[in-house]
Amino acid sequence: MSDAASIVDLDETDADGRRQAAEVLYEAFRALGNRTWPSVAAAEKEVSDCLQPPRLCRALVLNGRVVAWGGLRPMYGTVTWELHPLVVHPDAQGRGLGGRLLTDLEHRARQRGATGILLGSDDQTGSTSLSAVDFSTTPVGDAIAVIASIPGRPPHPWRFYASHGYRIVGVIPDANGPGEPDILMWKGLGGG
Repeated sequence: MSDAASIVDLDETDADGRRQAAEVLYEAFRALGNRTWPSVAAAEKEVSDCLQPPRLCRALVLNGRVVAWGGLRPMYGTVTWELHPLVVHPDAQGRGLGGRLLTDLEHRARQRGATGILLGSDDQTGSTSLSAVDFSTTPVGDAIAVIASIPGRPPHPWRFYASHGYRIVGVIPDANGPGEPDILMWKGLGGG
């Protein structure tokens, strides 16, 4: 492989590519303090699950190594797809690779008839103001105001998605435990 970055399909039959993708997933979430994939073995299972049809996985390869990858899966027929996951190795972040991969995935979703992409951006580390809201006692209007003004402290990824046109459309309070919401974001892709 060349030294240039390329985006390719992540292939179920490529054991080395699957392992590299799992390592990226593990390292990216470990760097965030997130416990979703506590081991490379758990991340390997996630990679395998993401490769099951009709899902789509794309990998960004740089200098012969997977440094980022993302997956799409249909949610509502082929109209709305879920982005799950999108990860960039911590050593490769901040160089535009995630945005390049996201653009590629959006293009692939459009080719499959999608008119929108939904994603969940968990806050398991208290990185956003939403982790401090008790949605069970907060009046709906106040909760909406908090969601609308979410400041978010780095390194929470919701800002990355917002910079690429995704909007917060909801919150699942305590999705991962008390004070650990899932922030739902959506982007329309146009007519499909």
